[in-house]
Amino acid sequence: MTTVIDTVHGLPDAATMPAAPHPADPRTPPEPAPDPTGVTGVAPPTAESPAELAARLAEATTRLRQADQRLADLADAHRRLADGVRRELAAITDRRLLRHQEANTVLARLGVAALPKPVSVCLLTFRVPLRITVSTARPDQARPEARDRIAAELARRRPLGHDTPRIEAVTAQGTDRDGRTRFQVHAVAWLTVEASGTNRRLLWPAARAILTDELARLRHIRLAGRITQAEEHRLYIRTPLDADRD
Repeated sequence: MTTVIDTVHGLPDAATMPAAPHPADPRTPPEPAPDPTGVTGVAPPTAESPAELAARLAEATTRLRQADQRLADLADAHRRLADGVRRELAAITDRRLLRHQEANTVLARLGVAALPKPVSVCLLTFRVPLRITVSTARPDQARPEARDRIAAELARRRPLGHDTPRIEAVTAQGTDRDGRTRFQVHAVAWLTVEASGTNRRLLWPAARAILTDELARLRHIRLAGRITQAEEHRLYIRTPLDADRD
């Protein structure tokens, strides 16, 4: 026979029973749902005045200009460094301490423009017949007078090198208004012209063109015959850099 006491002992303990849910308090607001944008709780940006916006824009513009100037300075420094490296290697190559191909290999590794092909620098000598008219008081003064005047006028033509002209013939041609005898003097001058190029066969025509142009600029001396090639002397090998052609 089951008693009341047995019934009580068969009931579950209150400590082991789950607590009944409390009814929601209508005065407590519900918890907000998660914000998928992630901006919940972020304060909105404060509005700036037009003056403040203008100041910020001016500051940003200044910084951009400073950055552009720094970039330009760095680029200019890089160009100067590259030019210095090329010049040093060109000088070493000209002294034959380094081969041209080896120098360009070094420049290629540095990302610098290669050296141009070396050129031969030569002195080309021409035999040039000349004539000049001089007036002197005595016939024996005609030769030295003509020689000095030819030498002085040739000296003013800087592209031309010359030795002392050799007097070939002196011919009297009457007198001038002062009663002095006028002489036509024929002489020979050996004129040298410096020319350079990668093709040595083209040096003589190039030098002759320079010589012809300079002779046309003489005031009192005239060409008196055919110009002939006399001698070629190579001075050295030179690497023509870009700046040398400017």
